[in-house]
Amino acid sequence: MRCTSISVSIGITGRRSMFKVCVLGSGSSGNSTAVWSSRTRLLIDAGLDPEDVQGELKRLGLARIDGILITHAHTDHIGWQTYELAVERRIPVYCNRTTWRVAKCKCEDLEELERGRRKLVRFFDGTPFRIGDLRVSPFRVPHAGLGQRNGRQHAGSPVGFAITHRHRGRTYGLGYATDLGRVPDSVIAHLSDVDVLVIEANHCERLVDEVGAFHGTWVKSDFGHLNNYDAAWAIVKISGRRPNGPKPLRVLLAHISKDHNTEARALDQVGEILTKMRRQVG
Repeated sequence: MRCTSISVSIGITGRRSMFKVCVLGSGSSGNSTAVWSSRTRLLIDAGLDPEDVQGELKRLGLARIDGILITHAHTDHIGWQTYELAVERRIPVYCNRTTWRVAKCKCEDLEELERGRRKLVRFFDGTPFRIGDLRVSPFRVPHAGLGQRNGRQHAGSPVGFAITHRHRGRTYGLGYATDLGRVPDSVIAHLSDVDVLVIEANHCERLVDEVGAFHGTWVKSDFGHLNNYDAAWAIVKISGRRPNGPKPLRVLLAHISKDHNTEARALDQVGEILTKMRRQVG
């Protein structure tokens, strides 16, 4: 497993407050990201092999996980892997009701998390909630499955997350937005004040066009995935709408397609737009 991490370490006089993010895996074969403070440890999605996740958590020194946040019902984000991890470590799973209902249709084992002594499912709606010292704000994102009922492709009600940690009067935040076909202003608003942004740069449009119309039409649609240039323009918009004035934004490009993109191509195309904008501002 490849593990890509970004950390935000906050220095406080005489003490250190910690807020870190580590992407354990991201792509169509499975997704999971760890987010933690000195008191609270979360996973966003659990679609990777549980043994791999356990190994990475051990490497990171995260012996306890306080919750698994689910973005949507596609099986690279929630499924049997989520069930095994939740049961083995007794981790509550946080999910909206529509996504949970669809996920159970694909993986019947998940229903056991609602039963008996386990009762490991926690439902959220569109309002912020707290897990330990982290504030979690879910927001809707446009992704395939909205309104669809065609079995495995139904995504439930997909969301992204803004997760914040407040320490001694200062707030530090992560924005998480993968699996979305476009970035409307409502999403930009939720991400405008974060310090770390995990956003997908899923595909290069030219490479998608080479695979045929059917798959390409879905991937490039408003309910598919972001291409590299769309990801770049989203970063530009977020950087330009800081409500409390300019501040650095650390960005991790995620969910890079192994068939329709490469890491180098994603960095080049995103960097092309960001460089162009810096020159215009300069």
